[in-house]
Amino acid sequence: MISPWARKAWELEHDTRAYDTCITAAKTLGARFNEKVQALRSWDTCVTKRYSFTDPSKDFLVIIVRHPFPLCLHFILHRYRY
Repeated sequence: MISPWARKAWELEHDTRAYDTCITAAKTLGARFNEKVQALRSWDTCVTKRYSFTDPSKDFLVIIVRHPFPLCLHFILHRYRY
């Protein structure tokens, strides 16, 4: 959601706010990585009519993302760090 507009704004117009937004999004995404599970936590909690996951220490909610934008944020963070 962040990458489509912010990446274009940075690459085409060198908009520093867009770049900062990408960095913040990448850091936030990276902070959700769990070494033990080797995955990103998608949600902390989720409650529906069928189930209730309310304790992040017991439940690790993951969604499989088949979209290139999270990967783009990974590369942006990688460039920022190194």
